[in-house]
Amino acid sequence: DVKNAIYDGDYNFVGEMNAENLDELFHIGNTGGQPNGAASLSVGDVIVDEHGGTIAISPEGFDLIGFDLTA
Repeated sequence: DVKNAIYDGDYNFVGEMNAENLDELFHIGNTGGQPNGAASLSVGDVIVDEHGGTIAISPEGFDLIGFDLTA
């Protein structure tokens, strides 16, 4: 489960990106606009929004994980 993987330290921060919405972010992250050294965005990756909310990339879009990493 993604929540446990985050708490267990299985995810690492790789950089920041700016986009108007999640679809645009996914597009940018798969067409060379991702941060230096980062792989393209794919299923299972976790996005943290500007408010600390967490969203996982799923096979059919995005899933709200539902907790704040800034808390």
